[in-house]
Amino acid sequence: VLDSLSVLSEEEAWLLNALLFERLSLREVQRAIGIPKTTVARYRDKILAKLRVALANNPAIRDYLTG
Repeated sequence: VLDSLSVLSEEEAWLLNALLFERLSLREVQRAIGIPKTTVARYRDKILAKLRVALANNPAIRDYLTG
C-alpha cells in the first residue's frame, strides 16, 4: 500500500491525509487551503481514483486478491 501512495503528489497526499486520517471536514480543508468545498470534494475523488488504479496495478495486491 505504501508503494501505491508514492504515486501521489505532496499536495494530493496532504489532502488525503487531512480528509481520511485527520478526519477534517471538507469545510475545514476549504478554509485551510482557500478553495471551494466542491473543488476539495472533486480533488478527493480524483485522488482516490488515482490511488485505486495504483493499488490495482500493484503486483502484491493483485496476487493477494487473486490468490
